[in-house]
Amino acid sequence: GLTTPPPVDSSCQNEWHVVCRTIINYEDHIQTLWEVNRPSGLGGDSQCIACHSSTDALGNLQEPAGQLDLSSQASTTEPAHYHSYRELFEADLPILLDPNGNQLPIYTYTFIDGEQQFYRDADGNLITDASLQAIPEIRLAVTGDTDLRVQSFTGTTGDVYQIGGMDIVDANNNPIIVTTAVAESDQPRSALMRISNAAGSRFFNAINDGDKAVDHTGFMSPNELRLLREWLDIGGQYYNNPFDAPN
Repeated sequence: GLTTPPPVDSSCQNEWHVVCRTIINYEDHIQTLWEVNRPSGLGGDSQCIACHSSTDALGNLQEPAGQLDLSSQASTTEPAHYHSYRELFEADLPILLDPNGNQLPIYTYTFIDGEQQFYRDADGNLITDASLQAIPEIRLAVTGDTDLRVQSFTGTTGDVYQIGGMDIVDANNNPIIVTTAVAESDQPRSALMRISNAAGSRFFNAINDGDKAVDHTGFMSPNELRLLREWLDIGGQYYNNPFDAPN
């Protein structure tokens, strides 16, 4: 009942024999699910990757729907894997764009041994804002960070912290922005899937939740969902058959 490659040898589909076994390799059997044309509800067909990708059909940068990128480009954390595979199991940083389509830098507060850091002058004194509040030290965020801060794009006067008429900058020489935006959608996305635990994976609740901005109910067939559950429950490996992995 699949329109994508079946996870079993063709001879086993007609008659089971003792050497028959399920083989689910991510690139062959799971990634292909994200690239199937499906009814979009708008009178045409669509693919998961049409919305769940960091680039649109013209190659322009876009915010992936739900901050979930299911594209087959190489992962930045593990080049041997597709980006989509890592996205399903890891909480990563969001891609956020300003009104002009430019990607915003994502910051997080700096902690050392669990203690939050604050900007200090050359004499070790705390640098404060106009309200005499200490200015928290921030840095560019990396995958796994929480308490994310997004650079403001309001362009209002006095955005940048200054002392003695000089901008205060972070370790990457970027000015520290006074106005920051924090929203639920700006936080790192929690992993949708759990290895060896399909029942505990949020993915299946999300795809059957009719209250989402886009109703995904019925978007995937029961056989496709069964394939995903089985793949997860047997370990969610990238190569279920190690002999298929490149040398």
